Amino acid sequence: MFTWGYNKCGVLGIDNQNVMLQIKPDSQAPIKFKDPSSHDKKINISDVACGFNSMIAISDEQQIFVWGRRQGVYPQTELTLSAVEKSSQIFNCAEIHSYSPRLVKNNLIFHNIVKIFAGHSNHALLTDKGEILMQGMNDYNQLCLPKEIAEHLNFFPEFRKIDQLNEYKIQDIAIGSCGVHTICVHKSTGAKKLFGWGSNLFGQLGNSDTKFSSNEPIDMSSIVGDDCKDII
Repeated sequence: MFTWGYNKCGVLGIDNQNVMLQIKPDSQAPIKFKDPSSHDKKINISDVACGFNSMIAISDEQQIFVWGRRQGVYPQTELTLSAVEKSSQIFNCAEIHSYSPRLVKNNLIFHNIVKIFAGHSNHALLTDKGEILMQGMNDYNQLCLPKEIAEHLNFFPEFRKIDQLNEYKIQDIAIGSCGVHTICVHKSTGAKKLFGWGSNLFGQLGNSDTKFSSNEPIDMSSIVGDDCKDII
């Protein structure tokens, strides 16, 4: 894998903070992907997704790598109100970047990831069970956090499952600058639905209240009907 362009926050993954702009790929220096538990193991990347200043990649063995803005290692914390109140300053203010691909494990060892997605400031994962996991900014409720926690947390670095869609199997995901849309199928009835959440600044959620943002998935199926096959 090779990258080029603007290297703000290490988004190129070349492990060189002194390079701010790379106008062409360095054919002699492919991006290095490493598994700390197996240094000699060759890692083959099967897909990559680009955010605004961060990136995410998946290997042929479903390993997830992230790098760029706020993709460094943050202190681990539970998503409880008391824990978030103590650590919110770190998550909201500290920008810990990763200048080379970092292997993400933690709770991902319990999931089989089949597809990756990137938006302006968020990454999402789709599992083989049709579940969605997200990380990144929460300034417009992109992470579907409970209201009392969201008030203290504008950013969360770990991938967490969007539990509000447990009755559905996700088929596709699209992440914008501050909102998320999914196409999914109800596990019992088979009904296809389009859900959206996050910001409605430009009417992304299908209503005229542009000051509104939602931390709960909103059913937008009536807008597109049952024939929605893809979202971008």
